[in-house]
Amino acid sequence: MAGSWQLELKKVAEKHHIIVCWAGGILDPLWVFSDINIIPEYWKTFFIIRLIVAGTTLAGLFYKKYISTEMLGFIPLMGISLQNAYMYSVMNVEQLQQHTFAYIALFIGAGMLIFWKPIYTIIVVSVSLIGNLCFFMLYSSLSMGEVLINGGLLTATVAVFSILLIQTRYRLTKNEIKSRLALSASNQKLEVQKKIIEEKNKDITDSINYAKNIQQAILPNDTELSQVLMEHFVFYQPKDIVSGDFYWFATKGGQSFIAACDCTGHGVPGAFVSM
Repeated sequence: MAGSWQLELKKVAEKHHIIVCWAGGILDPLWVFSDINIIPEYWKTFFIIRLIVAGTTLAGLFYKKYISTEMLGFIPLMGISLQNAYMYSVMNVEQLQQHTFAYIALFIGAGMLIFWKPIYTIIVVSVSLIGNLCFFMLYSSLSMGEVLINGGLLTATVAVFSILLIQTRYRLTKNEIKSRLALSASNQKLEVQKKIIEEKNKDITDSINYAKNIQQAILPNDTELSQVLMEHFVFYQPKDIVSGDFYWFATKGGQSFIAACDCTGHGVPGAFVSM
């Protein structure tokens, strides 16, 4: 059971991470048009970085059978996160504010599509934070206060919420898969039990039907009754295939005897007594 739900969860994660790879590999280079408008003096450098990240992401996609499902999502998320960290470090206040939306979009997208244990998101956010600090120390002329006020604090908040969102989705999906597999296993068990009951019921019914043939063999023949009673009918309706009640007919010394016998008990139990 444990292996089953883990396999199902891996399939769900792989499907989502493939979407992440395609989205990152195709859409990330297209954001260069935004770079041209926001910070034209760096757009060529940014475009090269974007191509490297996109190429690495698509390479991971095409060689996905050689890497883990977690790594399939980790490559684009980590690459784009560090890419944005570097871009942040060479921007002024106005550019920082404009680029913040792209950084936020990264973590929102991760919260909606990434499917793994929270530890991986914590690693991405932590490395991204360290990358931001290092790049700002190397290239930025802005103070820490300016960075935080103009987008840094908002981005960090969204990153934290993305951790919580991924954790919640991961837990809910895991529980849903476990419940679905448990229900499926229960249904399969019920189906097996149903077949066993049907087979047992068939065996019992076949036996009772055979007993009915035996019981009918000892009941009076209608031909014999017709010889004595010109106008007559027999209403004989067993409760459960066989009957506890029965009728009897005989002739002796020119006299005819007919009896309708009411047995204590009905159906199979009564038939045992009457036999």
